[in-house]
Amino acid sequence: MNKGKLYIVAIPIGNKADLSERALETLKSVDVIITEESSATNSLFRTHKFRKEIFVFNEHNEEKDADYVTEFMLKGENCALISDCGTPVFADPGKILLQKCYAKKITVVPVPGPSALMTLLSLSPIDIRKFLFAGFIQKTKNERVDELKKLKMLRIPVVLMDTPYRILDLMEDVADIFNDKKTLFIYKATQPEETVMYDTSVKIYQYCKKHELKGEFMILVENN
Repeated sequence: MNKGKLYIVAIPIGNKADLSERALETLKSVDVIITEESSATNSLFRTHKFRKEIFVFNEHNEEKDADYVTEFMLKGENCALISDCGTPVFADPGKILLQKCYAKKITVVPVPGPSALMTLLSLSPIDIRKFLFAGFIQKTKNERVDELKKLKMLRIPVVLMDTPYRILDLMEDVADIFNDKKTLFIYKATQPEETVMYDTSVKIYQYCKKHELKGEFMILVENN
């Protein structure tokens, strides 16, 4: 029996029109869609009027169910891995599944497309020939401040992100530590409420506080 393949499929980060033709064809053709959140697949099914078997695979069950999911492909089924939005695996579950697939010689196929990181970098006036993706940093204030201070010492641009409900906490600490450093800020990228700012981290924090922002965001701090 031939093994199935695992397709790593990028889906929109906000604007539904950003789903590529190839991504849609792939999702329609596979046997199973492995999804971080069922809401992501249900939205795709409603918008594009198709249905597929799904398996919810996230940080809560990735380690436990990676072998189980790999069996789909060993039985000859083609699978697509998607995250709740954007490109899978990057700052999302999937690493353990990929390790299992490579170990069992299962073909992995990228279907690239929308990416929160590349969206941010494409807007950057900051020199990003070298930068550090720090991603989600510590949750508690003291740990977060310590980590930000260490990042500042590196003297290279830093990309940071966090959950929507910690946007003010993170931006307050970034403003305290990086203060007058220029920062590129994107909020609710590709959505109607999309906001892009390039200003000091202090002014961006003040804007977030004034407008009580609470949504997906990512920042690039100059830090040179």
